[in-house]
Amino acid sequence: MKKYSAILFLALIFFGCGYPVTYKRYTPIYMSFAELRSSVKLNASKDLKNPGKIYVKGNYLYINEKNKGMHIIDNSTPSAPVKKGFISIPGNFDISIKGDTLYADSYTDLVAIELSSDLSEISVTKRLENVFTYDPYISLGLNRWNYYYYNEIWEPIDSTKGVVTGWDVKEETRYEYPSIFPRADYSGSGSSESTGVGGSTARFTIIGDCLYTVDSSYLYLFRIQDSGAPSVWLKEYVGWNIETIFPFDGNLLIGSTSAMYVYDVSTDALNPRKMSSITHFTSCDPVVAEGNYAYVTLRSGNTCGNSDINELQIIDISNLTQPKLKARQSMYSPSGLGVKNGILFICDGKAGVKIFDVRDTPTNPKFLKQIDIETANDVIPYNNILIITTDIGVAQYDYSDLSSDIKKLSEIPIVEKGYFD
Repeated sequence: MKKYSAILFLALIFFGCGYPVTYKRYTPIYMSFAELRSSVKLNASKDLKNPGKIYVKGNYLYINEKNKGMHIIDNSTPSAPVKKGFISIPGNFDISIKGDTLYADSYTDLVAIELSSDLSEISVTKRLENVFTYDPYISLGLNRWNYYYYNEIWEPIDSTKGVVTGWDVKEETRYEYPSIFPRADYSGSGSSESTGVGGSTARFTIIGDCLYTVDSSYLYLFRIQDSGAPSVWLKEYVGWNIETIFPFDGNLLIGSTSAMYVYDVSTDALNPRKMSSITHFTSCDPVVAEGNYAYVTLRSGNTCGNSDINELQIIDISNLTQPKLKARQSMYSPSGLGVKNGILFICDGKAGVKIFDVRDTPTNPKFLKQIDIETANDVIPYNNILIITTDIGVAQYDYSDLSSDIKKLSEIPIVEKGYFD
């Protein structure tokens, strides 16, 4: 009896003595659906704070401000780009443009926006509500599962209150008690003349009278034959962890963290048909293509799977029903890429932007030179100008003469941003 009393006494001492622990509590900040659907406006130009994807059409460059909208840049003179304005589109990451109509995601919605010829005026011509799947954690770039180990508590989200635009962060102190169990608190682009060009990380693309978009699992098709009045046509499951979409000769190349999917939309644009797929190690995976070859970069990292693969894969797509891996080339930490007229550009982490010649030997890229930018994310080669998005801004380089030094033309810098900007 004395033995059990001693054990009980020790347990009371051990488990009864609490100790203070400081946590950060994150409470969602909401925008009502009514406010969301009345917030698309053309405003004065703003500084870049958290730039995302880029899109080029004619003399204009569009730079996404993640979750906020689009910067409009007059890029008639790439050495002296001029900020023209900012289109406020809450919850926006991607756009595609046909004629004078800009199509954009806005959290759960697709918005069609008519642009004036000089981009001095805009008007919303149609909004399709609740057509996209919306995960507030992913859209804000957050890890959904946040454990006590990290001293963070995330309040659950009430989707009836609207969309989540940020988080109110407060510190609080609790008394914790020893436990043998861990505790957890968690809440549940090629183009035609009338369209523009997106980067390799794009999720929107236009072919003919169809706008194709992807989210993490689905391919969406919207008919846009009536200018400014898109209509929902199709939603089709593709696979897990879909990341990008790229138009290629009337077909779609869809990249995921584990595969590249090929869809035929040339036979019947309104009925995409899966032709084939080719798998690879789990990793981040943008894809571009030219001629008979697709170029895919695979990158390791916490958000890209558990593999340690960092490489360029070259896939023979001369027969789209049977894509074949033809070559692999080791890289440092590749992300976005672009190819134009046999010149391949790869953002390769701290190794900079690498430039290869694939005109004569597509399966054995010939290294030409590199641009020393350590934080490049994606590129668009356009009219001999290479547009590069980085962690510090958007830069432009003249690559018209690859036999000499590549000339930097301009850079639009970002200003310091907050955690949830």
